[in-house]
Amino acid sequence: MTTRSAFPDLTRVDLGEIPYATASEWMRAWVAECQEGREGDRLFLLSHPVVTFGPRTSPVDLPSAASGLPTVPVDRGGQATYHGPGQLVGGPSLVGVWTPDHRKVASIGMRIRGGVSSHGFCVNVAPDMAVFDSFVSCGLSEPMTSLAVLAAERDRPAPGDGEVRDALAAALGAHR
Repeated sequence: MTTRSAFPDLTRVDLGEIPYATASEWMRAWVAECQEGREGDRLFLLSHPVVTFGPRTSPVDLPSAASGLPTVPVDRGGQATYHGPGQLVGGPSLVGVWTPDHRKVASIGMRIRGGVSSHGFCVNVAPDMAVFDSFVSCGLSEPMTSLAVLAAERDRPAPGDGEVRDALAAALGAHR
């Protein structure tokens, strides 16, 4: 069976773990390149430990300074979102992913300007789930979960970060 991609010329770019400030700076440059027609669609896969939050986030929903989690205000909609070890952050616009019992396993945070999306999605592959107890994620009271938790509940092996990167890239038709 052949899968047709919504992005026929999507290029996969694996960046590994990089500081949020670096990713943000690079993203602004990449968005400008795409808006100017100098580059095509790209799927950026990366991670960076930080809690980002949009302008509508209540300060009481953010982690306390004692948690040690850095917080960064961002120019996207939505509430506080954790990005850290055990998560995969990516770039095209996708819908959030929920389990049938209303646990969130992936988040999105979008900004579209000039026909180009920035920010993107986070898939909880195998993060320390306790971090979600330190703030209100996405402004929601529903619990977060991860692929590792879901796999353990089914007595199945959890997918690794590389497997998830490859599956997302393949599902979106991204190539290296």
